[in-house]
Amino acid sequence: AEGSGRDSRAAGSVAAAGARLAAHAHASAAPLEAFGNCKTLRNDNSSRFGKFMRLHFDGQSGALLRGSVERYLLEKSRVVTQEVGERSYHAFYQLCAGAPLELRERLLLHDGVTAEDFDYLTAGETVAVSGIDDADDFDTVDDALRAMHASLPDEALVDQDREGEGLWHCLAAILHLGNVRFQESASGVAGGGGASACLHDEDADVAAAAATLLGCEQAALLEALCTRTISAGAEVCVLAKSVKEACTSRDALAKALYERAFDRLIEVVNHVMAETGQSAEGGAVGGRRGGREGGREGGGG
Repeated sequence: AEGSGRDSRAAGSVAAAGARLAAHAHASAAPLEAFGNCKTLRNDNSSRFGKFMRLHFDGQSGALLRGSVERYLLEKSRVVTQEVGERSYHAFYQLCAGAPLELRERLLLHDGVTAEDFDYLTAGETVAVSGIDDADDFDTVDDALRAMHASLPDEALVDQDREGEGLWHCLAAILHLGNVRFQESASGVAGGGGASACLHDEDADVAAAAATLLGCEQAALLEALCTRTISAGAEVCVLAKSVKEACTSRDALAKALYERAFDRLIEVVNHVMAETGQSAEGGAVGGRRGGREGGREGGGG
């Protein structure tokens, strides 16, 4: 009888842990969809990344023990440009439509600023989508992100004070960066000939906002975007870039930042779905692929 009681308690513990993990897996769906899905010409909620999800189950009770997500094929180009009739990733529009005033102030998204004010979000000439409430979706995604971060162990936190809004912070930096324009300098020659690039006369404030959110000096950001360094042995040569080259560098930085943010989201999801400490003896492992297979679009991410 005593052994039967222990078995019953163990089974109950495994089942409870499985229920918690199932809840975490369900909660992670909204952020993954927000940061990995967008409107295309064929699908208002098209997944633009691929994922492989592993789910580990208890062999006796069938309870979920742990899970993990592996991502691949994130469409980074969509961050900086879209075809007419399409949008960038949902999360950008959710941030612009639904962020509360306090968060907007911290992200330098001043009151009254909308998605239409950012170059990276208007290339497709489509900001609002029928049937999608970006403001309401922001609340859902933000609640899920904060809940997931609250469950992280201290050693998994990157920034204890700002972890819950770190992804929004990165998105705001990208939006400001996309509004940084360049013009030909009155003096100076680009490495390939022609006029060198410098910050547009009207964009000092937006460049300062981008630099602040990226945690660097404005001068350092502009130097990185407008020049390139070539090393040959002991000699180091700094060459100016053309306006076109500076714009390419700006967009490359934006895409790299988004990829880092998306990978951080995957990392957080994997932390909250990690090993529960329960024995997986006799457990079965299941895998499910989702997203962009064979070039086809799907809304499931």
